[in-house]
Amino acid sequence: SSFLGGGQTRAMDVAIFHPTDNWQAVKDERWFAVHHGVPAIAARLFHNKLTYSVVIFSKNYLSYFSPQFLFSEGPGEGTYGMIPGRGVLWWWELPLLLLGLYWLAKKHDHKISALLFLILLAPLPAALAKGNRAANRAAVIMPWLQLFMAWIIWQATQKFWKLKMAKNIRYLTAIVVALALIFFGASFGEDYFIQSARKTAPAMLYGRCQALRWVSNKYPKAKKVVVSRRLSEPQAYVMFCLKYPPELAQKQTPAWLRYRQEGRSFVDQMGEYKLGKYVFKELSYPSDKEKSDVVMIGKPDELPGSVRPIKTIYYPNQQPAVRIYFVGKK
Repeated sequence: SSFLGGGQTRAMDVAIFHPTDNWQAVKDERWFAVHHGVPAIAARLFHNKLTYSVVIFSKNYLSYFSPQFLFSEGPGEGTYGMIPGRGVLWWWELPLLLLGLYWLAKKHDHKISALLFLILLAPLPAALAKGNRAANRAAVIMPWLQLFMAWIIWQATQKFWKLKMAKNIRYLTAIVVALALIFFGASFGEDYFIQSARKTAPAMLYGRCQALRWVSNKYPKAKKVVVSRRLSEPQAYVMFCLKYPPELAQKQTPAWLRYRQEGRSFVDQMGEYKLGKYVFKELSYPSDKEKSDVVMIGKPDELPGSVRPIKTIYYPNQQPAVRIYFVGKK
């Protein structure tokens, strides 16, 4: 429904049948086949928009059930707070999942089969989008998977207590399992609260708020603040981090609608747009240096090395995240 409703622009932009290269990959494959003796009709049959989309869709769909996504590597990006390098499921769930599938195959249960069907259905929208293992797009799988795991754990618990074994061995096994679960939980806690700042800072666009607040405090009278478009939707950070007055934003932002007239999909694809004294565009030191009282905020590699920043915001691992430059009088 998102392809037909209000989210159409975004949905179409990320859809696999709207590739970034405008089907150039298909054209290249077809040309290469014809160039090496394959009849044009056969080349068109093997390399077309449909076959290309089906292959991409299949790869995307299977990636959400791959061991890499589920257990070893996790999502393909860290832009939604998930930790790269950590699977979306626990390792201890792997043998239980295999047991659950075995029990379901051995003794069919309509309700549990329905859960399994919903699990298989859930990643379909995500598979229609560019890129694989985007966990946020497949989040709808979570309730069905949790219910399925709860059923497996219940079955495993019932079967465990029915086993004929000495009481001390039974309790010792339960203690070992409990200690293992505590270890996994503590490991995740350390990764989430300590290591995630280092691992996810670039993906979570760390440093934008810090840079804008620093400029606002140090150069409140600057006539112009140029914020690089490469900082990803910089206008959102100005409005949120600096608590930009909503009534002013509502008056100034309608001018941004010209992006539609320019045939663009998003605001930050325009060459330049403004919000009060904040100008969003590519940094251009040769032209901006001629003007006084201008502060520039951008990525570390945007300006020549000869241009020295007045302030650098660092990631938690001490790599530069955002640099600030000033031209004119303080």
